[in-house]
Amino acid sequence: MRIPCIRIHEIKTSARKSHSPSACHTSRIRPLPKTIEIGGLTDTELVLQGESDATCIPCVFLNRRIYGTRRHTDPIDTHGKRLEPMTTHHKTLSFQDSNGRTVSGILAQPSPRTGQIVVLCHGFLSNKQSNTNRRLTELLTERGISTFAFDWFGMGESDGRFADLTIDICCDELAQALTFVRENGYTRIGLVGSSYGGLIATLIAARDSKLAALGLKCPVPDFPEMLRLEFGQEAMDRWQSTGEIPDVTGSEHPIELRYGFYENCLTYDAYTAAEAITTPTIIVHGDADELVPIHQITGLERALSGDTQLRLLPGANHHFGKPDDFRTMTTSLADWMTHYVTQCTRH
Repeated sequence: MRIPCIRIHEIKTSARKSHSPSACHTSRIRPLPKTIEIGGLTDTELVLQGESDATCIPCVFLNRRIYGTRRHTDPIDTHGKRLEPMTTHHKTLSFQDSNGRTVSGILAQPSPRTGQIVVLCHGFLSNKQSNTNRRLTELLTERGISTFAFDWFGMGESDGRFADLTIDICCDELAQALTFVRENGYTRIGLVGSSYGGLIATLIAARDSKLAALGLKCPVPDFPEMLRLEFGQEAMDRWQSTGEIPDVTGSEHPIELRYGFYENCLTYDAYTAAEAITTPTIIVHGDADELVPIHQITGLERALSGDTQLRLLPGANHHFGKPDDFRTMTTSLADWMTHYVTQCTRH
């Protein structure tokens, strides 16, 4: 079964006679592409041409991002009629990890609320307001799915010193985040992890069989190997003696991080963990990723047990820096989440 969508073919740009240019705000409208897909609305193909009974096409899609606005799409039913526009409420909140430390998060909740949510895990030295998290939130809330993004220990607005970071702490935080959303009434839960967040998401998904979907953006199943390749042996030795690592974000100033982080990483095997994952999983990765070796990605894909898709983007780097690559990455993850999180039952 393909991911639910509406495909609208060969739309003519001429509006119905009953709509004046001012009513349709044609000055704000760019030409429509030949095919438009709107994920998560229906499995039916809807063909609208010329003088159809549907609402004027420019008005129906006036609020979509193809017109450069940030408002939500006015949803349409299978007969082309507009429904009430969906609004999203953003709440800054927090929860506690097992040691009583505060973890800062943001809940984005469409109205009306459903029991569907995707938990978003950012990468190393990033935060809950990452570009990927924000774009996924826009895409998913447009489809009636809430999102919950939070800061890892020592990053963003969460408690802790980054220098004291460990995989143990982050696994506990993600487990507590999933407990938090369940306690708040969400029953269909997807999980997306980016880079380092993809490692933690993999480890936790192996323990949580109730997840509806798993999305991994350039995950790092073997973080110790990635660190060795990125830093080199000289920097690794310096890390062990000084407790500082090179700033992988590009700054010349080193970052304080205990060598115990690396030693803690060595105690985890994400490939073995992946063998226990039966949750439908998509991996989106660039074949020009400068940080994560491709053999880590193919090894992870082979280890996964459930429905799995590897989306390998030619020429894409670790940050999906090209607009088309970023668009493909975020859309692929959002479509996967929509397809599985909105199902009533797992297959």
